Amino acid sequence: MNANLSEYLQQSTGYSEVTVKSVLESFYKFIQVSLREGEEVRIDKFGVFSFRDLPERKARNPRTGEQIDVDAKRKPTFKFSKGFDIQPDPATLPIIEAIKHNSPPIPPIPTELLISNNRSWFMNIDNQPVEILESELISKGLTTITPLWSNITGWKRAGEIPEIGYLFKVA
Repeated sequence: MNANLSEYLQQSTGYSEVTVKSVLESFYKFIQVSLREGEEVRIDKFGVFSFRDLPERKARNPRTGEQIDVDAKRKPTFKFSKGFDIQPDPATLPIIEAIKHNSPPIPPIPTELLISNNRSWFMNIDNQPVEILESELISKGLTTITPLWSNITGWKRAGEIPEIGYLFKVA
């Protein structure tokens, strides 16, 4: 799979392509500037972006065998945190599969649909955000991995939302 972070973030958060690309571009630039200034960038539960200063050295041109001088340079490096696990969270698998098969993204919630009632949720039905009362979620096919949106939680998988955890409790 050729993972596309931008697509994944769009589908998992509901943010627009422009917003996601802007945030990612800012993130990349922040790392570049920090490393250029000799600072490490630590991201909790992910890893550390740092650098190694490589000294000037002699090398050989592989095509001609000629000896050449290689200038000193700063090489960026990354080291994952000890707790970083490559096993995917089961809640993210549907989004990853959708990206892999070029499924349409989860559409953002139109501003005019935003409401203050935290007992009303938006669910992606036929690639459209549909407002659903909490009492109707199960009848609409809600599972723990169904993406839901509210003005309090934003887009989250249903199983990650404590307010509706009671819907998944087995008596």
